[in-house]
Amino acid sequence: MQTIGIDALGITIVGAIFVATLLLFDVPTGILADRWSRKNCLILSALLLALSSFVLGRSHGLSLYIVGSVLYGLNFVLYQGTIQAITYDTLYAEGRQDSYRKVWGRLYSFTLTGILVGSVLSGFIANHFSLRDTYFFTIVPSLLSVLILFWLVEPPSHKEAVDEHFISHAKKAIKQILSSRLLIDLSLLLMIASLLSNFQNEYIQLYFLALGLAPIALGVLNAAFAGAAVIGQLAAGWLPKRVDRFLPILVATYAGFSLWHSKWGLVVFLISVVVRNIIENQTEAEIQDNIKSSGGATTISVVNFASNAITIPLSILFGWVVRDYGAFRGFQMVALIGAIYLIYEVIFSPNKLLAEEKRGWL
Repeated sequence: MQTIGIDALGITIVGAIFVATLLLFDVPTGILADRWSRKNCLILSALLLALSSFVLGRSHGLSLYIVGSVLYGLNFVLYQGTIQAITYDTLYAEGRQDSYRKVWGRLYSFTLTGILVGSVLSGFIANHFSLRDTYFFTIVPSLLSVLILFWLVEPPSHKEAVDEHFISHAKKAIKQILSSRLLIDLSLLLMIASLLSNFQNEYIQLYFLALGLAPIALGVLNAAFAGAAVIGQLAAGWLPKRVDRFLPILVATYAGFSLWHSKWGLVVFLISVVVRNIIENQTEAEIQDNIKSSGGATTISVVNFASNAITIPLSILFGWVVRDYGAFRGFQMVALIGAIYLIYEVIFSPNKLLAEEKRGWL
């Protein structure tokens, strides 16, 4: 973005608009997936990814880049939640829903492996061609995924919701969350993990640039970022569900890489990515286990909606902090939010997660 004249504040504005797109369309697209077709939502998502890549590659300033970011946001909300729900429904139809954590971890690791390979290639493409060409190369796998998705057989588990009114479906998902203390706790945890994830995914380039890294190194680090996420997703299926232990590690490592102003801080950063993916995987799996199939995509979208609602104002504040005090201060601000949530868990509900041990949560 900086190569087309977008400064640090402009980058955070683009990020805020991207998150605003998620905020506006996360729940509607989740309901659309539950009531229309999850397969078709995934196909539409892939087409939007190809279109957004073309627009972003053609942009020469902030305005058109924002348009491309909005299109990418629409791709993201159509994919997020829908892919988890269709995976769970497929396993449910086969009587293997108890293996969701392991299967989803493997499937998501394939996605992240693609990101890993793409990140390495993008560094070479940017170095030998231009940064703009990295967007155009993305169009090819996007269109290939559309062809593959046409062969996908959609499981029927969620079809009971097809005739339900759009608004009623959303209200039912919210009511389902609020009716269970376990779902409230899990939703809060996933919301905080998603919040930390949003800032790592959208603004980590600012952290890398603050360390003075070259463009080729950025591609390698993006690959390492994806690789760490793969490790976290795969490990989540094999590790015991002990979020009471993982959450403090996440907060500590998030604070660590923002305070350690050297390349060694990258090691701590990658550890935080691993731990965050473990928490997200296990929390989403537990939410899927405690909700009806007919509302799977919608419920996850409601949680993401809350996370994105918080992310938007924080993104603007983050941009001002980065512009005036640097990227390290910006991520320290985000780490502080995670620390506040951890203190809340310790002081106000020290036993609520541990209390779920007999129900298989811990």
